[in-house]
Amino acid sequence: MLSMNTPTTKTVTLHPIVKALLTARDFIDEATWKPQTDKQKQFFMFYSALVKELKNFSNEEIKGLASKDAKVLNAFLKENNFDLKLDDFNSEEFGSVGILKAAVSWLTKGKKVLRTYDELNYEFACLSDANTFQVFDTFYEYPVIRIKTVNEDEVFICKANESFSELDLLSHASKIQQDISQNNVQQKYESVTFPCLKIKDEPDISWLKGLLLESNKPNNDYLISSAKQQTKFEMDENGAKVESAAAVVMVRSCRVLKHLVIDDSAHVWISRKNCDVPYFAARVEKDSWVKAQ
Repeated sequence: MLSMNTPTTKTVTLHPIVKALLTARDFIDEATWKPQTDKQKQFFMFYSALVKELKNFSNEEIKGLASKDAKVLNAFLKENNFDLKLDDFNSEEFGSVGILKAAVSWLTKGKKVLRTYDELNYEFACLSDANTFQVFDTFYEYPVIRIKTVNEDEVFICKANESFSELDLLSHASKIQQDISQNNVQQKYESVTFPCLKIKDEPDISWLKGLLLESNKPNNDYLISSAKQQTKFEMDENGAKVESAAAVVMVRSCRVLKHLVIDDSAHVWISRKNCDVPYFAARVEKDSWVKAQ
């Protein structure tokens, strides 16, 4: 039994989130996502690249559905083997779901071995074919295993020395990959061994709440009112597979009109077209405000 201080597995899978957002955007047509919080702005640093990357997945691997009927989306989730469930929508709501399913097989299958930790036996995978794996030294303090797969996806594994937030973990992984690509410093190992994994996670993506979908049409803006995700991952001596679903609920939003009021010290200047220097400038204080009669 895990103690209160034992760290637990956390996953991050952005592609189904992006698919859900794209599907929602297309559902109302002519709209643009407007991040409102720092976390949302950090996510949108990945967004454009991820939209392009979705084209590298087949329609069976990545798919989405939007509807004004929660039952339709719940059936879509269920038929894809996810437990997520959305409550019924009101007349001002709709929902959108993105699903990712991808599986890879090692170039050469390994073998299953047992290892004992704290008097418990665990299943591990051992790969010994030199054409299937490589081990690299990078800026990171631990060796990084790269495993080749039949469909040319690559799986990377290394020890972890620190905890990252979800988005920072992706940045960290990308930097390691870039280092491997640029420097290619390999170490010779006869075999690599790693734990067989079975993960079922429900990442907290509530940071999407409040994300604005701004429409070019009047009275057609929406906000994300709730967001949830379920991710499953398995890895063993034969390969790995990931399945992840993201679901967002959109509620119609009245656009907030911004009004700027200058009621303090101010600079005022007047410039003429084709002239670089203003022909009047002033710093104005309250002593020059016009008093109401």
